[in-house]
This record gives sequence, structure tokens and C-alpha cells, in this order.
Amino acid sequence: MTTQAAPNSVIRAQGLTKTYGKFNAVDGLSMDVREGDIYGFVGRNGAGKSTTMRMICGLIVPTAGELDVLGQDPSVGGGRTGVGAIIEAPGLLDKSSAMDNLMYKAIALGVPKARAHCQELLQIVGLQDTGSKQSCNFSLGMRQRLGIALAMVGNPRILLLDEPFNGLDPGATREMRETLQKINREREMTIIVSSHVLDQLNRFATRFGVINAGRMVAEFESEKMAELAAGAIRVRCKDMPAAGLALRQALPGADVTLSDDGVYQVPSTKATAEQVSDALFAAHQQVLELHKTERDVEDFFLELMDESGASVPAAQ
Repeated sequence: MTTQAAPNSVIRAQGLTKTYGKFNAVDGLSMDVREGDIYGFVGRNGAGKSTTMRMICGLIVPTAGELDVLGQDPSVGGGRTGVGAIIEAPGLLDKSSAMDNLMYKAIALGVPKARAHCQELLQIVGLQDTGSKQSCNFSLGMRQRLGIALAMVGNPRILLLDEPFNGLDPGATREMRETLQKINREREMTIIVSSHVLDQLNRFATRFGVINAGRMVAEFESEKMAELAAGAIRVRCKDMPAAGLALRQALPGADVTLSDDGVYQVPSTKATAEQVSDALFAAHQQVLELHKTERDVEDFFLELMDESGASVPAAQ
């Protein structure tokens, strides 16, 4: 699938490939992340998510293809400027406080007014009251949030987070989600989140990229996600040909289709059950079955992550 870069793209990949021996960890991947996105990067273990993120950070060099991050090639010196990341683990100093963890990095980067900057970051992630408590005594959720603050030292424009919800309980997961939304909103930071916690991604991502076997299967906006993953209104009537005609006349543009099991389906994004019922009643059609089906978000993503998912249409 070819990705057309938008004018406000901050990350653009075309034909991106990373080969280890005879194995393509990333295989001709196309990707387009736009400024201000919360980009949900979805794929099974081994699909190539972490490898892609390492190339974006400049930690590894692509074997082939093009990669542009904030107008630069990350594999060239200086290309990592403007990107903060947590890949696999936050890399905290366990015997140091939250403030000291941030200060060490801020000083190393030469951040002006480092203490005030670090205090602000702790406030953003809700760790301003941890004092001298060592990070080894933090809960997993607190460690994850400190890792985010650490990645934000120096005010990068892009934040890359690899599985930030792993191991979190429901309360900590919600705190993490709200923290990321706050950062995106208040700091105007573009965020890429790779995660297996699909229901959480669906709650706050503004754009999705689905990767399978090193290739981008689909990229789409959250609005398109609602359409692609939507359920349908299923209807069976005594006179099916007449019912189909009545539905298409009463609901133009509703994409009325006949399923393999002989039931008419109307996407629930195009019509309500009441509208379908009214159309059939007005045409004097005898309804034998009418119900609305819901499509599970997890099932939808799993279909996309399968080989068969390559045929699913996506919006740019």
C-alpha cells in the first residue's frame, strides 16, 4: 500500500526495510504520521513495530527505503533531534528520585533552567509529590509515567512509546491514557503509541497504522475506524427481492448488500434500525428478522493483522 504524505507529515516512510540476515523485520513499509496525531501503531509480536520505532529514533539504520523524521534522515547525525522515546523499558535509575532521574538527563542535554523544566514535567505526569522516594519503590504505573517524563526532557516534538500500557491495572491504564491526552493537547506533541491494549487505543488514538509481517496493512483516521469497525442492521423478509428494492429506494447511499447467508445488511453508520423498519413497513414488506449486530474492535484489528487484512480498504 502506498502512503501519500500529507503537507503536515512529521514522519514519512516509503519502502522502509530492515533486514537481519535473510529475515526482513520490516519489509517495504510505508507510513505517514501527521503533526498533532496520537498515532496507534498496531501489530502482533514480531510484526516489526519496535524495529520501525528504533529506525525512527535513529537507533538502527534501515537496510533500504526512505525515512523522513521532521525533515531529516534519522540515520544521519543530528536526525534524532526532536524525538523522545521509550522503547521496551524506561531506563530509570532505580536508586534515584523522580527529579534526579530527570535532572541527570536535562543536564546532559544542556537544557536551560533544568530544574524548573523537570518540575514542570513531573507536574504533567502527576509525580510532583514523590519527593526523594527512589524510583525502585514506585508502582509500575508511576514508573511508566516517569519514563514518559524522561522521554519529554528537552521538549521533543514527537514522543514514541512502545507498549506503555503493559502490565498496568485498569486504574493505572486510565491514568496513562489521560496523561497522554493531556500531553498531546497541552504540549501539542505528536505521539506514537504501539500497544496490544486495543480497546484503550480505540479510546484516544486519532489515527491508526496496522502492521503485519513488516508491512503496513492499513492507515486510517479514527473517524474511518468507526466506519470500518461498525456493525450492521441485518434484515430478512418474506419477499427478499422486493425488500432489497425497497431498502435501496428508501435509503440511497446506504450500501445495502446481500450476505452469503441470504440476509440483507445495512451498515449501522448509514441507517438506524428504525429507518430500515420504516422503509420496509412503507413498502408493505413482511419482516421475518431484523436486528443490529456489533463488531468487536479487537476482532476488527485481528482481521487486519492477518494476511487477509491486506484487502481491507483504508482511508488516507
